[in-house]
Amino acid sequence: MKKHIIAAAVTAAFAAPAMAQNVSLSGLLDAGVSQTKADVGTSSTKSSATGAASSWSTSTLVFTATEDLGGGLKASAVISSFFDSTSGSTGNGLADNASTSYNTVGGRDRFLRIEGSFGGLQIGRFTPQINGYCTYACAGGTNNTAGTTDSSGSDLVAGTLGGRSTHSDNPAANTNPFLTPTAYTSLTSTTEAVNAAHMEHQSGVIEYTTPVVSGFSATLSYISGAVDSSSDLGSDKVSQHGLRVNYSAGPLAVSLANASRKWETEADTAAEQDSTKSKINWIGASYDLGAAKLFASHATRKDELKDGTAAPATVSDISVSTIGVQIPMGALTLTASMYSGDDDATSSATDNRDLKGHQLTAKYALSKRTFAYIAHGTNKDTRTDSSVTNNDFKRTQTNLGLVHSF
Repeated sequence: MKKHIIAAAVTAAFAAPAMAQNVSLSGLLDAGVSQTKADVGTSSTKSSATGAASSWSTSTLVFTATEDLGGGLKASAVISSFFDSTSGSTGNGLADNASTSYNTVGGRDRFLRIEGSFGGLQIGRFTPQINGYCTYACAGGTNNTAGTTDSSGSDLVAGTLGGRSTHSDNPAANTNPFLTPTAYTSLTSTTEAVNAAHMEHQSGVIEYTTPVVSGFSATLSYISGAVDSSSDLGSDKVSQHGLRVNYSAGPLAVSLANASRKWETEADTAAEQDSTKSKINWIGASYDLGAAKLFASHATRKDELKDGTAAPATVSDISVSTIGVQIPMGALTLTASMYSGDDDATSSATDNRDLKGHQLTAKYALSKRTFAYIAHGTNKDTRTDSSVTNNDFKRTQTNLGLVHSF
C-alpha cells in the first residue's frame, strides 16, 4: 500500500509542471493510387505514371502544445511534418527556401501563436492567409488532384498556373510545366535564388488576425529577408505582404485577399538590380443551400521581371474564374468544379494563353475520421496563337484511396 502511495506521489510531482499546458499529437494519413497522363508541347510529348500516392491530402504529423497564460491569453506552439505514406521515404524530399528538408521534424510548419481579446499574433514558418484561395477555388476540397487552379503544376499562388516556373528567377522559363518543380534553392548572395513567384509555405512569417466583429475579420501578413555579402556585389532581398478580409454569416462566407512579393539582387554593378515582382488579388464566396453548397472565385496575378538596368517586363498576366458545387447525400459527398481564364503574358499577343480545367470528386465517409475517395481532373493550357511554337500542355489525373485523421 505504501509503495502505491509513494508511486502516486512521485507521479504527481512529475506531472504537476505539465498541468499548465496540454500537448497533443495529431495528423492525417492518405494512402491511395494515382494515374497521371500529360501531353506537353507541339510535338505532343506524352507521358504517364501510375502508382501509390497521397492523392487527396498531404500526409502529416503534428505536435501541438497549448498553455493558458491567464487574463484571457492563450499560447500555442505547432510543429508539423510531411511524410510519404506510400513509400519508404520519410517525406517528399523537397526543401524550403531556408534549406530545411520537408521530411525533417517541423519541415512543414513550425510557429508560435498568442491569442486573446486583441486577436491573434502568429510568428514562424507556415502558409500565409493568401493561400486560403483554395477554400473557394477547390470545391472538392483537394488540391492533390489535377483540375483546379490550386493543383500541383497549375497553382496560381505558387506561380505555376499558365506554365510558369515556381523556382526560377524567370517565371517564364519552365519548359515542362506539367511537372512539379523539384526543390527550393537557398537564399544566398550567389545563386539569385529568392523568387517572387512562390507565396505558399514561407519562413519568417509574421501574421496578425483581428477579432471577429459582426462576422468580419482581417489578417495582415509580412515577410522580410536579406543576405548581403561585403566581399562581392551580390545581395539578395525578399519581402512579401498581404491582407485578407473574411466575412461569415449563416450560410454565406466571403473572402477578399491581396498579396505581393518582391525579390531583388545586385547584378554586375551596385546600380543594376535584377528583380521579380508578383501580385495576386482574389475574391471567393460560398453559400450553403443545405441540399448543395455553391462556390465561386475570381483571381488575378501579374509577374514582372527586371533584368539589370532594363525596364521591367511583364511575363505573366492571369485572370481566372472558378465555379463549383458540393452535394451531400448522407455519407456520400459529390463535387464538381471548373475554371476558365487567360494569361496575357507579355505585351505581345503571340504568347497569350487560354487556361481551362475541371474536377469531379466523390467522398464516402466510413466514420468521422475516415473516408474513401475518388477524384478526376484535367488542367489545360493552350497558346491562342497556333502559328508559333508553344509549350501547350494537358494534364489529366485520376486518384482513389483512403484518408484517416487522428
